[in-house]
Amino acid sequence: MDMSGTKTYPSVIAQLSADDRAPGKRLRHDGPPMHGIKKIWKRLPSQVQQAILKACCTLLSTRRDGHTRGDGPVYVVGSLCSATGIGEGARLYLGNLRGQGIQACGVDATSAMLQQAVLPPNADDGLALSNLPSRTGGGTVILHANPPLFQMVLLRMNRNFLRGKRLVAYWAWELECLPEIYLDALPYVDAVEVPSEFTANAFRRVTDKDVRVVPHKLPEPVRRKTDFCTDGVMRCLYVFDMASSCERKNPWAAIAAFATAFPDGRDAALTLKASQRQAAPQTYQRLLALAEATPGVTLLTDDLSASALDDLYLSHDVYLSTHRSEGYGLTIHEAMLRGLHVAATGWSANMEFMKGPLAHPLPYTLVPVPAGQMPACREAIRWAEVDVQGAAEVLRGLRTTLCQG
Repeated sequence: MDMSGTKTYPSVIAQLSADDRAPGKRLRHDGPPMHGIKKIWKRLPSQVQQAILKACCTLLSTRRDGHTRGDGPVYVVGSLCSATGIGEGARLYLGNLRGQGIQACGVDATSAMLQQAVLPPNADDGLALSNLPSRTGGGTVILHANPPLFQMVLLRMNRNFLRGKRLVAYWAWELECLPEIYLDALPYVDAVEVPSEFTANAFRRVTDKDVRVVPHKLPEPVRRKTDFCTDGVMRCLYVFDMASSCERKNPWAAIAAFATAFPDGRDAALTLKASQRQAAPQTYQRLLALAEATPGVTLLTDDLSASALDDLYLSHDVYLSTHRSEGYGLTIHEAMLRGLHVAATGWSANMEFMKGPLAHPLPYTLVPVPAGQMPACREAIRWAEVDVQGAAEVLRGLRTTLCQG
């Protein structure tokens, strides 16, 4: 144990099942096979998916004017059993409502959102979409699903259940303008909630419906980092979801910055914790090959419990995020709360909370988003390209401060 009372880095790695390990750095986790119809859907071009969902919503869903009051219980619908950022956002939202004494019910839509249920269901959140027809009357539905998953869940929800209820979409978006798939969904909601002003500005440009900023309210962690580089090694961590645009998360730049700062991998280490690798198998193989070829870099893909993820955070010294854009930056915030120094791209929503002595914004240049990397917008879109040399200088400076200070 180190001085912070947390497991040391080697013991965190050791706790992962030896049966799930492959030779070398790769740690395997092959989740349950995806149902055939889901595979077919995922293979359809995005334009075809969008056209199908738009037609189905036109025929089967009710347009909303934003005036429904929504008196009564609150239903928080989302991928409550998935190990994803949007799933964690729904769980946090539900917990915060209950902490305020608000009557709230969780409805798990993990399967409808084409995600894997890897977390055990909470006994208090036992409702599934199939249970909803009996819940008629007033109330408010907060649907934590970004388009096109929003439309997929909406079409699965019983119309009698939705009648008389206020429907609020809790949406995250990472760029300055909205793609067509979001514009298609706006007529079917009464209001929009978003985690950041950065995201809110994109919505306010295109709708007069209520757009409210509701940041993720993260609980204060029980444990917090107190010692750094206890064995003389500065350990960096980047946690990301491969189903959430790996190009936007940009782990390639994290590896490049680390390799530039520490070319021989001595006295420093970088852990990439990637979830949902099955969502992008070719990208995963490319990332795995690069990680294995770079001294000091480890790639983890196992699903971790909340306590194991907490151990993973606390066994590292620096959280390194070379993202190109964030609608919030949940893992960045989680790392800061646990006392890690955070070196993250200095642009987009993470800069709304990334302040103080633990925050180290990385230099960047705004560049056009390449075609096909994000859903198409009606206007030109941009994101940040981190300065690899500048990021490497930040990492070297942190090592000097943390390991020799």
